[in-house]
Amino acid sequence: MVALPTSTLPERVTVIAGTYDGVIAGWSNETNSDELEMAFAMPVHDGSVRSLSVLSDTGMLVSGGFDETLKVYDLRKSRETGETKTPQDLGTPTCSEFAPPEANGTHMLVGLTSGRIAFYKRKDWSVVHILGGHEGGVSCIACHPSGKLALSGGLHDGSMRLWDLTKGRLAFVHKLTAVRDTKKALNPAVSCICWSSDGSRYAFCYGKRITARDAGSGKDLIDIELPSRPNQICFLGENDECIACACDDGSLPL
Repeated sequence: MVALPTSTLPERVTVIAGTYDGVIAGWSNETNSDELEMAFAMPVHDGSVRSLSVLSDTGMLVSGGFDETLKVYDLRKSRETGETKTPQDLGTPTCSEFAPPEANGTHMLVGLTSGRIAFYKRKDWSVVHILGGHEGGVSCIACHPSGKLALSGGLHDGSMRLWDLTKGRLAFVHKLTAVRDTKKALNPAVSCICWSSDGSRYAFCYGKRITARDAGSGKDLIDIELPSRPNQICFLGENDECIACACDDGSLPL
């Protein structure tokens, strides 16, 4: 798992990864250098690291683990600053996102293996609301830049859901077309969702397919199938005119 840069400055980048044995490691570059060097590595969870979220402006990192804990770190001071448990009997974290995702995010969404989504207040890490989610685990979450909406993807139910975070309720459900193998049709896992920087478009991938849509009209802007399954996508370019994909075969189509 890789989190986004901890600084908005192009000459300074930090890449953070969580491992199956509960370690979080970070690599940083020196100013104006393309070389990444390990900055830290520390064991933090009993079991695998399941999610990572970074709030760039504050240097805050939150990790979710198989041990059903969320741990909070200050990357600028290189120390742990807090810890909380996921709600009882709702499973382990699978994904997370600050809301709003940029600047001073006041809340955090955490997807769980039960299919629910926990809505935390960042000030004291109390649970504000539990969103009744998917039939099966939540595979990914993407919060709208405004912090008022969020999209979540299902791991097993073949659906994408739009949430109204101001009212704490479901706004829309979109069932995806089943992927057919040689024997039967399967509900695809939504492996990644992302919003454009202005919130006017969103993109998601499921199976080997990538779709980008206009948020206002719902019209497909891109709908293509790749040779290999994409596991991460993001908008690129000054006006988010491109979408980059990271695929299982190591390719990076643009």
